[in-house]
Amino acid sequence: MDGAHISIDGLTDVLDSFQHYGVASRDMRKAMRPISRLLANKARTLAPRQEGYLRRSIRATTRRDRASAVAGGRYAYFAPVVHFGWRRHGIEPQHFMFTALDAASSQAERMMVDAIRSLAQEQGLHITL
Repeated sequence: MDGAHISIDGLTDVLDSFQHYGVASRDMRKAMRPISRLLANKARTLAPRQEGYLRRSIRATTRRDRASAVAGGRYAYFAPVVHFGWRRHGIEPQHFMFTALDAASSQAERMMVDAIRSLAQEQGLHITL
């Protein structure tokens, strides 16, 4: 589910600088993990529930420069239809992923700043955010 994201100006530059000073990509992914879990947990609480396939399909994913939550899969192939709706079939959008992102964005941003500070401190770097 693309379309909703929190963008932090200069984040990629900061992470590239970290790599230059010896911070491994796995350390950066590790720092992103709690943020992606926060997003996934928030989305699970907001997802509509019938049999529970949709809620169980929501998972946290991380990369070096991003934390996200995704929904859908083999047993919840209908996730995009629930989230975005399907006007032709009279299915109203529920936007549970967007709502989860909005609800968790300020906390996720604080967690990101704390993670960047922690990574910098581990390397003996001083960073001002």
